Amino acid sequence: MGDTAAAAFLIFVTLGLGIYLWSLSMAQTEAMRARYYQDVASSIMQQKSFLVVENVAFKDGDAYVTLYNCGDVALKVFCITIAEKGGMPTPEFRDIVTLGIQEAKTVTVPCSLSGELLVRVDALPLELFVPDDPSLNVHWGVMIEVAADA
Repeated sequence: MGDTAAAAFLIFVTLGLGIYLWSLSMAQTEAMRARYYQDVASSIMQQKSFLVVENVAFKDGDAYVTLYNCGDVALKVFCITIAEKGGMPTPEFRDIVTLGIQEAKTVTVPCSLSGELLVRVDALPLELFVPDDPSLNVHWGVMIEVAADA
């Protein structure tokens, strides 16, 4: 009778460990699947993003940048940087403006520079923008650089 109880105990422990490892692997597989589908969805939104800088005008120490979203997803513009051509702009990530699908807006940016300038605009699909950490998903964004004379 002792051998039967020991064999039953070993079978119970083996089955329990097997079920535990199976459920652990299923949870890991589900987490990897969810991450994969999130990356695919983000990539699709990036491909559907299309932003145009229609105009850049300078007046009284400000730059007026007209943006047009001609893509298929709403965009959050989170960085507009103006620097001298050949210079290194320092981006500052923050919530600037939201552009709906087929929407145009003019954004005022303080600018004390003159001469040949480079205007850089960074935007992200609205669904991927995280207000608490705007730099979180920048790798899924779109970036446009245009030359302008002030």
